[in-house]
Amino acid sequence: MAYPLQVYASALVFAPTNSQTKELFADQEPSWVSLGSGMERTHWNPWTRTLNPETSGVVVVKPACFSSDGTWVAALLERADETRGHPYSEVAIWDLGTSVCLWTLPGATDCVGFPHWKRWVAIVMGGNVDFWDLQQGCWDTSKRIEALNPTCAAFSPDGVWLAAVTGEFDNEVEMWDWERRDRVLKFGRTGNHGASSINSVAFSPSGFWLATADTKGVSVWNHESGDCLWSIDTFVTSVGFTKSPDNFVVLAGYDALTVFNWREKSPVRKLVVSETQSLRETRNPVAVSADGSRLAVARASNIKVWDAATRRRLYTLSGYDKYVCSLAFSPDGDQLASGGDWGLKICPTMSTRASENRDEKDHIGRIKWIKASDDRKKIISISVDAVLVWDAKTGRRLSKIEPEVKCEDDILLDASLSGDGSYIILVHRYCDPTVWDLNTGRILQSIDLPSVLACCISPDGARAALITLERTIRIWNLASRRFDRGDLNLPSPECATFSPTSDRIAVSSGGEVTVWELKGRRQTLNQAMEGFEARRSLCFSSDGLHLVGSSAREDEIAIWDVSSGHRVELVGGLLPGIDVIGFDTTRSRVLTNYGLFITNEQADGSEAPQRGTAAGKIPGSMRQGFGIDESMSWITSDSDRVLWLPPEYRPDSMMVLPPQPSQKMQASLIAIGCRSGKVVFLRFSGGAPQLAPTTANMHV
Repeated sequence: MAYPLQVYASALVFAPTNSQTKELFADQEPSWVSLGSGMERTHWNPWTRTLNPETSGVVVVKPACFSSDGTWVAALLERADETRGHPYSEVAIWDLGTSVCLWTLPGATDCVGFPHWKRWVAIVMGGNVDFWDLQQGCWDTSKRIEALNPTCAAFSPDGVWLAAVTGEFDNEVEMWDWERRDRVLKFGRTGNHGASSINSVAFSPSGFWLATADTKGVSVWNHESGDCLWSIDTFVTSVGFTKSPDNFVVLAGYDALTVFNWREKSPVRKLVVSETQSLRETRNPVAVSADGSRLAVARASNIKVWDAATRRRLYTLSGYDKYVCSLAFSPDGDQLASGGDWGLKICPTMSTRASENRDEKDHIGRIKWIKASDDRKKIISISVDAVLVWDAKTGRRLSKIEPEVKCEDDILLDASLSGDGSYIILVHRYCDPTVWDLNTGRILQSIDLPSVLACCISPDGARAALITLERTIRIWNLASRRFDRGDLNLPSPECATFSPTSDRIAVSSGGEVTVWELKGRRQTLNQAMEGFEARRSLCFSSDGLHLVGSSAREDEIAIWDVSSGHRVELVGGLLPGIDVIGFDTTRSRVLTNYGLFITNEQADGSEAPQRGTAAGKIPGSMRQGFGIDESMSWITSDSDRVLWLPPEYRPDSMMVLPPQPSQKMQASLIAIGCRSGKVVFLRFSGGAPQLAPTTANMHV
């Protein structure tokens, strides 16, 4: 472990309030950090480990594959590639004993699985099935099966045979002696199933029979002869066999699990999960254990697990992100792997903690933004399903807004908070922007303009700038409830911000930043800024004399003199895609959503802290006070990593709040919109480890 003391401090800070760790080591907790009151977990979560992928932005898109001895797990991950127009994919392989991702295989398009009691894992790579040697940590080229790209596959219990689904319509099964690379048999579909693609295949425990399933039906085959022994027309998503007797086949769907005696062609028992048709959505993953004894169905943010024999629900797992993308049982059925944006979560299927789990989420959907009022008394967390208002001092929730829109994450495009924190404007796709009173939770007004993409509110709260699909910026007067005359017709406007006096607006469009003067109900061009494409965020200094802009891809920000338009400084060493929230009049410190950055010599003439170069430092950045590092897994003090964030506390969004100008120059509060759906405040005192004092003040 690279940072043992930091991880030890994390265990004490984030341990649940009812845990023995909290009770036994309460006197050892670090004094320089504390969680907001009432924001602590009460119990440990039910999953024993969270397996994070090494590559950022990837999502587990198919069920994970366990090795037969339960020591390895592999999963296919994808990320949309906007530049190439097709998804990036890879297979990650974890050691379940250490929870470490040992290998990432870029370019892999699927994980076939682990041959039973063998040292390889089969991966689809470039239209071939390749085998990764788990002992040597390299490809075993002698095992490659060329021109085989199965949509689903299964290894026989003795590890000799590979059943791979192929064909023009993915409706044929090929039997391979995979170690010798020999295809010994190929058989197709029969009965009334037509050419529907096979989506599930499974061997019986004895290895004599093979079951296949698609959206139209299920068949049982003799894999030695290719004869179809039994078939039935029914809708299922997964198929398997019971451990004993061998002639019972398990059919699992979104709404039910049925056990058939395929020899006698009669149902043995049936478990009805739900009568509602909404469970037939394809986004709801289903998994059945290898012996057919357990069924798991994910719906929204919950996973429900049933005992197929007794037909009783064992437990419900809550606390997940909105979408669980995949489910898979380990071969012995003792572990359940759920995949999604978080990577893989592993939960023991008979865990007592699972039945005790409580949904402690504040938001159902992803928390897209954390915002704060100008007086720093209110913190607002925003997701597609709710807007929550928090007391920044106590951590108590003050009010809640629940917009009546379809709960899809990409439908919420933007949100803008008034300076006094009294109201908020929400922009939803294809809907009129709405203005909400944060005190009462009611709609104040709707703006008749369904093509809005983004918005911002002036500091005096009188106007709102709306960026539209028609490449215009329209100014809405919130008091008179009408638009100002003279729209700003600009090429591809991306972001905008008002000056502190609310009489000017800066706009980034078409790679150019311009400042416009607002006169009455008209706008006139005041100045164009030179030499930088600020496509991410814009912000005026508190005196309105300077403007700062950040890029969506570069690790630089530009600072301009507003009156002349000249770029006076180009600051590097920041983080790509950073949001600038404010900066002081001396241009020496920039406040971002990641924390405070030093841009040049400090205002008092002392030298700025040197860039971190030692172990535990963040290379290429000059930071001051508390913040969050680029990986979003560490709290930093200056450039030192001082507190590890457990996976469920890592941010989808965050806000770093500096102290008042009269206090020392370090962040006093970090508000985190966690990936787990919780909102957490981390409060820091002046007793932080290894902090260099400074007397400079910052006015944001």
